[in-house]
Amino acid sequence: MIDFLDSYATEALVQFPSGRIEVRNFSWSQPIESRWQTGSGCFLFNQTLGNTEPDSTWSHLGSGKTRLFGRRGGLTVAGPRQRIVSNFAPGRSRSLCFMLDARVVEEVAEEPAWLTDKAGMLDFCARLGATDIPWLLQRMVRETRDPDFGTPAMLDLLAQQVAIEIARACRRDTPATGLLAGGLAPWRLGLIRKRLAEDSPLPDLTELAAICDLTVRHLTRAFRDETGQTLGRATEAAMVRRARAMLQAGKAVKDVAASLGYSGSSAFAAAFRRATGLRPSEVPATDTLGDRLGPHRLG
Repeated sequence: MIDFLDSYATEALVQFPSGRIEVRNFSWSQPIESRWQTGSGCFLFNQTLGNTEPDSTWSHLGSGKTRLFGRRGGLTVAGPRQRIVSNFAPGRSRSLCFMLDARVVEEVAEEPAWLTDKAGMLDFCARLGATDIPWLLQRMVRETRDPDFGTPAMLDLLAQQVAIEIARACRRDTPATGLLAGGLAPWRLGLIRKRLAEDSPLPDLTELAAICDLTVRHLTRAFRDETGQTLGRATEAAMVRRARAMLQAGKAVKDVAASLGYSGSSAFAAAFRRATGLRPSEVPATDTLGDRLGPHRLG
């Protein structure tokens, strides 16, 4: 793809035991189609960092699967041995490219047999944007942008957390359907997700249990069995998503705190930093935060 670019610049490049990170800027004046393949031991993450990203489509060769990416805050994930064709409208881009050694994932989870199916892998990777991975990548951007003592070690720790998120996502998917497996009915999961996404104060466990017509104890156990995470963790993730959207839209911290149901700005700021490692004021307006590792050009 570099052959077709008008400009290309690397802002930062850091290598560490679990992989490699590059923050890059590039622009192009003509539509581009690029065919490439990830390495046999590489998960490739591309996180857009600008608010003027052109539209792009990434399709898995031979599967007919297409995903629309490249917009503000967009995350693209390609697993090992993926043959991809990507099409880009003219424009410019600033992005984080993170290549994770798949052996780090294999250390914490055996690869499900269904992931050897290329279309299944593409669907699985598309769902990783709903995990904590985008926020871990944002932490990586911050660490790369403002390096400090122990930056490679810190990036390696964050990369291992990404691997754990991938492993957890593998456990939540069933081979036949790709749906979550466990002890909570899908309609109850739907009620919980709908309530967490509402533009109102975050619910507590008692409210969620009442919505599902279950006891708090039964709901928390069933939700954990079904999703692999606690209900508190899911509520925290919903808080982060909603808070991030409001902060990036320019809403004051005190107004964000009130919208989410916190008693004050300090309580919200403490919860947000505990969840993300960032202060609300540090959420930027536009950031979202080898053969074995590198992508291979196909044409």
